Formats: sequence, structure tokens, C-alpha cells
Amino acid sequence: MKKYYLYIDESGDHGLVNLDTNFPVFLLCGVLVSDENYNIIRSAINVVKRDFGGVKK
Repeated sequence: MKKYYLYIDESGDHGLVNLDTNFPVFLLCGVLVSDENYNIIRSAINVVKRDFGGVKK
């Protein structure tokens, strides 16, 4: 049986009562990664983080 990792993140306000008129959006996004591809994707994400986010790994 294959092993998978699911990463989920959200942005915005999930409470539809007090919407921010400057950002009236709620986004829920996820990515499913197989155990086989985890290290490949992790390395690629760390390159992007290092190049654009100032994170050193």
C-alpha cells in the first residue's frame, strides 16, 4: 500500500459575517504527495523558498 501526505492551507476569512471589502475571499487549497515523490517536491519547494523568501536550508 502506498503512503501519501496531504497538506492543506487556507487564506482569507472563513466567517461570512464580517467580510473584509479589501479581500473578500476565502481560499482552501491542498496538495497530495506520494511518499515516493516527497523528497523531490520538498527539495524543489526549498529552492523556491530560498530564492524568493529568504529561507536558507
